[in-house]
Amino acid sequence: MELALPHGLTSNVVALGPTLTDYHAHDPPEVLEELSQLPSAAKRLATPDDIAQIVVFLASEAGRWINGDVIQGNGGMQFS
Repeated sequence: MELALPHGLTSNVVALGPTLTDYHAHDPPEVLEELSQLPSAAKRLATPDDIAQIVVFLASEAGRWINGDVIQGNGGMQFS
C-alpha cells in the first residue's frame, strides 16, 4: 500500500447490485421483473455499461486519489 500512490497504482473494489448480463438471458420474465423491483433509486437493473463507466472512472486520472475503497455500484440499492 505504501508504494501504491507514488507509482500511480490504486486498488479498489466495485460492489455490484443486480446487473442485467448474459447470465440472466434465460431467466423467465417474472424473475427479471422481481429483480427490477428491488428497492433502488435507479428503479432498474444495471447494465454492463453502467458498471464499465465506474471502472473507467477509477482507472482514469480523475480517480487517481481513490484508493482502498469499496465503491457501491448498485444504483442506490438499499439492502436490509
